[in-house]
Amino acid sequence: MGESSIRQGAQIPPYVSLLAGSFSGLMARFVTAPLDVVKIRMQLQGYQPNIRYTNSLTTLSSIIKKEGTQALWKGNIPAEIMYIIYGATQFTAYSTLNTLVSKVERDEGVKITPGLHSLMLGSIAGCVSTSVSYPFDVLRTRLASSDATQFKSLAGEISKIYVWCVYGGERTH
Repeated sequence: MGESSIRQGAQIPPYVSLLAGSFSGLMARFVTAPLDVVKIRMQLQGYQPNIRYTNSLTTLSSIIKKEGTQALWKGNIPAEIMYIIYGATQFTAYSTLNTLVSKVERDEGVKITPGLHSLMLGSIAGCVSTSVSYPFDVLRTRLASSDATQFKSLAGEISKIYVWCVYGGERTH
């Protein structure tokens, strides 16, 4: 079996981490998008009084019958952006931090156990990537939560969020 590329001190060029993280995020999101839409609809059903989903299969069936199969990918554009940014940032941050911390260990004679090394770097990389990708998570949720057969506009949702943030609510004029 080959050597682990995430081991302590491994040298991975940032562009390789960036590409690997982007691709893994893209593929993961595309495959899991329908499950995410079902999850979001079930989570938000209390806010939609006319809709009652009882379980995942009836929710899936209801979405397909009412809105069509393509509705299972509602909100997928911002979600794909989010997953690409998240994966790219996480992989690159981990790789960069791994190189930096390993250099400090060598130069300063400090020894960190492999488990603690991975825990620290993974935690920091996860925090950084979540912070960077979170705005797209908000957009994904807003788009996926809609049970309207007409797809919402990504630009329209960004505009609504902007207006809400700047003016404290919907603009009336």
